[in-house]
Amino acid sequence: MTSPPSPQGRAADGEAQVDLQAIADRLGSFEPFDRLAPAELLELAAVCASCRYRIGQTVLREDVLPEGLLFILSGRLRMLAASPAGGGVTVTIDRLGAGSLAGWPGLVRGRPCEHLRASTEVEAL
Repeated sequence: MTSPPSPQGRAADGEAQVDLQAIADRLGSFEPFDRLAPAELLELAAVCASCRYRIGQTVLREDVLPEGLLFILSGRLRMLAASPAGGGVTVTIDRLGAGSLAGWPGLVRGRPCEHLRASTEVEAL
């Protein structure tokens, strides 16, 4: 059994300090992570990378398999699909907000399928 990571760690790029305890605390404020022990939250926080998306930025494409899950901390995403009426029109079929997980349908299916775009500034892990 390994000991939990220290409360401070390096970001993936090694440039900025990441406060793992702050990430663990934020994760612990959402279901189902609120059921995890503090040490488990720290372990999970250690493998998370923080990311931000601008309004209108594509977050996931329907033709690219996600590399992992995306947990939304703040902001909103629109799930988009081609209109059944055709004509190249894209329609919003769902909205995801804080506490939502994205990327899992494609990972479960083993095929890309989600088209997500930021409708506000988004902070995610």
